[in-house]
Amino acid sequence: MAVLKERRAFPRFKIPNAKITFLQEEGFQGAGSVSGEGVLDDCSLRGIRFITKIKLQPGAKIKLELSVPSQEPIKLDGNIIWCSSLSYKNRTIAVVELAPFGEGKGYNSIEALNDLEKIADEYLHQFD
Repeated sequence: MAVLKERRAFPRFKIPNAKITFLQEEGFQGAGSVSGEGVLDDCSLRGIRFITKIKLQPGAKIKLELSVPSQEPIKLDGNIIWCSSLSYKNRTIAVVELAPFGEGKGYNSIEALNDLEKIADEYLHQFD
């Protein structure tokens, strides 16, 4: 049996019991401001996929707070790039591309990147 090699530049990883709090900003194609909570499905250093009960608008900007057990929450900004069109058991899957990391407006903080990298180091190969 062949072993599949991870080819993504930014591999995905799971974080048990991680939660997401979000605020979808209003404005994109008439999207309204929506806030809520969800459960992290998986993430990478470039994006986050989570499950929520709220349908989000692809293309809209979103503010996230990633809560990992026993750690301070990480605040991140991004763009919703995909949201499941059909909900299953009142759940929707949302995919967010994170804004670049750097300094200034429109960037996620370097501190958030450092925190996310530490989490990735801890959880990246936990489920291999």
